[in-house]
Amino acid sequence: MDLYAFILGIILSITGMGAHAAMSKMDQLNQLVYQSPSLAQQQISELENQLSPSSPPIHAVRLQMLKCELLIQQGEYQAAIQLASLGRVNAKKHDLEQAVPYFNACEAEGQASTGDFKSAMPLLETGIAQAKQFKQPQALANLLRMRGQLDTDQENYLPAMEDLRLALDVAEQYHTQENSWTWPPQAYLLSAMGNLLYASGDLLQAVQYAYRALEQDDAKGKVRHILLLNAARMLRDAGDYSASENLLNEGKQLLPTLSTQLEQAYSYAIIASIEVEKGNFSKAEELAQQSLSTFVRFRQRLSIMQTNRLLADIKFEQGNTAEAVDYTLAAINTAQQMGQQGYLQQLYLTLSDYYENRGEAQLAYDNLQLAFQAAQLANKQLADIRFVQYKARLNREQSAEPTSVNESAILIPLGWMWVLVILGVILPATCLYLLIYRKQKVTTDFSISSRAPIHYQVLELAMNNAKRAQNPLTILLFGLSPTVADDLPTLEEKIKSKLREQDKLVYLSPESLMVILPGTSHTGAQQVMEQLIGRIQPWHKHAIISIGVASMQQFDTSTSLVKRAMASQVSRQKSNEVKLYQIGARG
Repeated sequence: MDLYAFILGIILSITGMGAHAAMSKMDQLNQLVYQSPSLAQQQISELENQLSPSSPPIHAVRLQMLKCELLIQQGEYQAAIQLASLGRVNAKKHDLEQAVPYFNACEAEGQASTGDFKSAMPLLETGIAQAKQFKQPQALANLLRMRGQLDTDQENYLPAMEDLRLALDVAEQYHTQENSWTWPPQAYLLSAMGNLLYASGDLLQAVQYAYRALEQDDAKGKVRHILLLNAARMLRDAGDYSASENLLNEGKQLLPTLSTQLEQAYSYAIIASIEVEKGNFSKAEELAQQSLSTFVRFRQRLSIMQTNRLLADIKFEQGNTAEAVDYTLAAINTAQQMGQQGYLQQLYLTLSDYYENRGEAQLAYDNLQLAFQAAQLANKQLADIRFVQYKARLNREQSAEPTSVNESAILIPLGWMWVLVILGVILPATCLYLLIYRKQKVTTDFSISSRAPIHYQVLELAMNNAKRAQNPLTILLFGLSPTVADDLPTLEEKIKSKLREQDKLVYLSPESLMVILPGTSHTGAQQVMEQLIGRIQPWHKHAIISIGVASMQQFDTSTSLVKRAMASQVSRQKSNEVKLYQIGARG
């Protein structure tokens, strides 16, 4: 062998071994970014200092990618957005196109975390198409997880379920791609599925996924801390207070794994919200104030708004209404600046309820009107976001060749495109129509139409009144057959004939209604349910397909109460404790 060739071979071999070692270290660093961001930051800095002009470009690009995810984990969302943009340019410069979807994922998560969902959705759609094109399951699983989480937040449950199922399947192919880049912990994928089930009312399955997430090998450090807080909230809503308290205490013990002030502030705010549900208002206020101070210092506007709203709830519970109103107005000011119409709707409803209880009818009515206007704009925003999402997905499907990591598992069937059309365009339009209908029915004496799409305001008002008077309150959820959709006025008349003047009938959708029973226990609600069935049966034999019941607990919110009623519907069907009330079978 020629000496020069031999020496060159040695050099290339050593270089190759060094490159392999560097990539192996980055593989370990990927998990550290999620589990211990402070330690990951030190190691990233060390690797950056070791880079030289002769280092392979892939090393620099991957370090940028890891650093971008690190900034997300530390709550530095604007910095992550900027770095993602630079990373895309750098990847394309070095012909590393397969790295681009990872930077799209990082930027999308930064945008979504600051409340800019309209910018996040197209990035997710583009990233998903690129991940399929370049066969990058690590990127694809993360992008599907994020899109599933956003759809969950927007109550777009069917596409969210499909995305999260695909993400879990794709995660099994993490290490089949040529080069590893970055990927989310398996525990986060399972947790996202649990959160979807929790949001849709299936508490039993949600808790099971929460426990599965905690059992994963990568559920360590900060990852485990976040999962513990998440599971503690679920178990409290499920009524298992002892297990919830145990998980919460374990989560608190892991607070030292959070090294930055922003990371700590986010956790303090979550713990504060759980302490509110436990009735520990002083402790909740202390934690929320610490969080707010940090969020203000780092200009985290979305978190400032959310924490002000939490503090308002605490002050209302403590009876300090003047401070509660101040915090509510502060939250409204931030929400207006950010265009967060969904939050504005809820905040205006809070003020409307406050002024109504004080007997200040005009102020209550004014805030109710503002809530209505915010609801209209929120529906428009949601329709715009979903249309942008659908349009981006459709354009990608039409222009891209059908290549993927696993065709049978990853390509989304065309049938889902029509589902997205319905969910993204028709449903918001229907809600808008119902909102307009409601506006025509609102009067200065606050008689609220039973068809009001802002149905939670009615329940929240009833719950607040019941809590102040220390009276029970129970709700009934009725799933209706589509065959009665054309004759809802008759159904309304039949039901109202068995209700008291203080009871409320509210439509959640054309095929679901809620009956609010103030001053009624769970047993009393069961009797009302039987009376309603007996009243409806002679008129229509197949009107009701399922029923759920939930009684208000001390720390219930309107959302948690409705979720428990939905869970009651599911559990009744699964356990057969109470049959589905197919009225035709009762004759």
